[in-house]
Amino acid sequence: MSEDENENGAARLRASDAVPRWLLYAVSFWGGFQIMVLEMCGFRVLQTHLGSSVIVTGTLLTVFMIVLSAGYYAGGLLSRKLGTARGLFRVLVFGALYTAIVTSLLLEPITSLGLALRAWFGAHPFLQGGVPAAVLSVLLYGPPVFLTCMISPYWTRLQTVASGQDGADAGQESGFFMALSTVGSIAGTMVSSYLLIPFFGVVTAASSTNAVLLLLVLAGWRLSYAPASKQLAAVRT
Repeated sequence: MSEDENENGAARLRASDAVPRWLLYAVSFWGGFQIMVLEMCGFRVLQTHLGSSVIVTGTLLTVFMIVLSAGYYAGGLLSRKLGTARGLFRVLVFGALYTAIVTSLLLEPITSLGLALRAWFGAHPFLQGGVPAAVLSVLLYGPPVFLTCMISPYWTRLQTVASGQDGADAGQESGFFMALSTVGSIAGTMVSSYLLIPFFGVVTAASSTNAVLLLLVLAGWRLSYAPASKQLAAVRT
């Protein structure tokens, strides 16, 4: 990236974003947390309706890995197109709303579809578990996981362009945000598997953690409309 492009990117950030770094950190951490909560919920939902065979488990993991890789790549592309934190916050709102609607209203109809597919492919051992597991994984958790895992590559570019850092510092920013997201994923795995899902169930687990993510995202979205004097101060923080 040229020096002029860095300066233009920094100027555009100052003109439209006033999001403090601590909030970017919180969103990155909780994004990783939420991804693993949804994955653990996926394990429980599929286990309850389709069984715990290696085919079902392997399909869920495969779908999540595909969605994660696509989301990381899309996050990098989107960061160049939108260029401000406000743009990603808008995207994350849609992901959080999708989780809220599916968890509260559509969980039963979607799992019923999975059971119907299981019965349809009853004569095919591999398809009987694999197809319903793939469909349920995509419909229940695909969109929010895809959107949420855009956070790390997006924040990396945002911070790099805002400060005009070189490639080495961009690598440091990338490593930091990926590590922070992974720490969140570790916490999300432990909290959901040892506390939330066993004691409160899938719906409460997904809804409560999703509500926290939505609040963080809405706070960032609101701050991105702060007056210009506050914007410059936030970028320097």
